[in-house]
Amino acid sequence: MRRRAAAGPPRICRFPGCTESTEKGGHGLCGKHAQRLRRYGSPDYVTPPDARRARNREAQLRHIDTVKPTTYRKFFGRHEHRVVAEAALGRPLRPDEQVHHLDENKQNNAPENLVVLSAREHRALHAAKRRKQSC
Repeated sequence: MRRRAAAGPPRICRFPGCTESTEKGGHGLCGKHAQRLRRYGSPDYVTPPDARRARNREAQLRHIDTVKPTTYRKFFGRHEHRVVAEAALGRPLRPDEQVHHLDENKQNNAPENLVVLSAREHRALHAAKRRKQSC
């Protein structure tokens, strides 16, 4: 029969400054540092921010085809059409400004398809379109 280890206080990761338990790791390291040692050969390896951002962006782009056509695309947490409009204008959009898609396709964020309007102008444009359709 296998003997149980003597119960005692949990062992702490041997990596300097880490206070995590070695319960999920190996080689006297916590889970995070043991995984870094297995993957990269060093427990203190940290992925460079550029590589991390690129990998995250690639993962987002892989799912673009699964987005509903009625959904606005996001670019690093911001609506992509607003980012494109700001780049075309050369300045940030004011809070009262809205971006209108000329072809009404929310996925088409080409600069020539976007028009920056005040909130009032944008509402009036869509109201006029609705009135025209109901006739």
